[in-house]
Amino acid sequence: MVEHGKLGKTGNLGKAVDYRELAALAINHYEQMLDPDYHYLPYFFAKIGSDESFAWHSEWDFGDAVGRFLDASILCGEIIGKRIGREAEEHMKEALRWMQSDSDGLFYRMSNEWGVPAGANMFDQRSVFLGLLSWHKFDQDVEALVRMERMLKGMRAIAVERDDYICYPFETYVPGMKVPEQIYTEHGFIVEPTHYGGGVFILPLAIYYERTGDPLAEEMLEKLTNFVVYHSKVFAEDGSFWSQGRYPDDGHFHSKMGAVAGILRYANLKQERTLIDWCQKVYNWACSMGSTYGWFPEGTGLNGEEPVDEKYRWLPGVIQHSETCCTTDMIHAAIYLAKNGNAACWDDADRFANTLVASQVRDISWAKTVTDKEDTKTRTYRDVPERYRGGFTGRMNPNDFSNAGKVDTMACCCAAGGRGLHLVWDNATTWEGDRLYVNIWLNKTSEDVRMEYGVPEEGVLCVTPLRAGDIWIRLPGWLTADEVKCRAPRGLAASVKENYLVVQGLSAGETVALTFAPKLVWRNESVAGKPYEGAWIGNRLFDVKPHGVMPMYKALVIEPEEEL
Repeated sequence: MVEHGKLGKTGNLGKAVDYRELAALAINHYEQMLDPDYHYLPYFFAKIGSDESFAWHSEWDFGDAVGRFLDASILCGEIIGKRIGREAEEHMKEALRWMQSDSDGLFYRMSNEWGVPAGANMFDQRSVFLGLLSWHKFDQDVEALVRMERMLKGMRAIAVERDDYICYPFETYVPGMKVPEQIYTEHGFIVEPTHYGGGVFILPLAIYYERTGDPLAEEMLEKLTNFVVYHSKVFAEDGSFWSQGRYPDDGHFHSKMGAVAGILRYANLKQERTLIDWCQKVYNWACSMGSTYGWFPEGTGLNGEEPVDEKYRWLPGVIQHSETCCTTDMIHAAIYLAKNGNAACWDDADRFANTLVASQVRDISWAKTVTDKEDTKTRTYRDVPERYRGGFTGRMNPNDFSNAGKVDTMACCCAAGGRGLHLVWDNATTWEGDRLYVNIWLNKTSEDVRMEYGVPEEGVLCVTPLRAGDIWIRLPGWLTADEVKCRAPRGLAASVKENYLVVQGLSAGETVALTFAPKLVWRNESVAGKPYEGAWIGNRLFDVKPHGVMPMYKALVIEPEEEL
């Protein structure tokens, strides 16, 4: 046991992270935050406070929240090994059926009592696509495939084509609308190119193409990628995407890195080295905007430049609060850069996951449940802290569970948290033929591997392949081969190859155990222009100083008695 008297209620570092527990909590949130009185749409916004807690509807309840909640609930079910959220998932599928147009296949926001105009929002199409992809993959349901095919045809039909690219020069499509002839101003595209213009649509499109080989998807991928990389005027030569104050979403981190993750998935399929290198360049710059432990800002500022539009002068520098969506995008990019040869990015993805752990709402003892107000058609007070348990905060400071004492959150971040957990858990191990690669050290149980990671309670990693073959365990950057002891069954020898510890000829069910001395170290770093100090064992973070209003260690340290 590694102890540190200033960490955790019990004076120690708590217990190891169990992704199954985190995923089960997340599903609780996805189930509880649906509104049965309005097509089971989620409440997108919420405030969790010691004075009062409530959640409310917005325009993002429709395709964005429903699609992403469905996606995240199904993915978290795979982590657990059981689809415990299936009833809620069926309600969300029904909501998607209600939103999809019979005529053009797009998914529409419906006119409602909180003033949302009808139309097919371009960002929403991306989120719905993610939900349909998980629905199809894990349920093997042809209905989801048909709905994706119809949506894809609709998106291609409304795309504006220029030269070697296609794009969407509108935030929301309404049938019969007139599309402007001039889709650029002197400052750039007429809407934010990654948020609405087609950038974020690339990620689900790439996953769909990877699974289906659909030639329409391939054509759209090539042309949307050309738009973002070569025509959007979003990314500078050095990979930066500072805001220029052109639109509300200029500098929005999530839409930029969400688009980059999609382009990287596409480049990986095509093995387009130029695009992979471009993604690496943008990723490197994005890393400089955040922390080594996965905190990334909701947006980047003007970097000392004059804004194109005066009303966006309010953001001179990097936003001082995060967005969980950004963390998941950076995990996604790190994983696929690692798969394309930059093995150090496995450590990045592992470290970034700390913010997913820190941002999950597990302790609600401090939050007040409102009992003297009735729910309205747009707002709910009923048991909101308990219903939010398992969700993820939308905005945190680098050293704080809250945003300067305020816990405000959004459904997009709650869903991104679940998707991020699955990205790390799923890619922690990969099989290539009869060779098992261990890329990230964590606790995992699946149909073909069982992995137990003891930090912080003990320095041990046990890996049990449930298929016969060889095992290649990547040695993380914080540990050398000389610091590890390996115990293999039947006297099998272990060797070190290309920074992997290799044991060959394992039978199904045999365990390889690594032991090492866990060391608590403090490291300094600058995040969003301010100095911080983090307490680490390997890639696991336990504290960030100076402490904020709601100190990070309370969220990072999982107590042994904590009921998750």
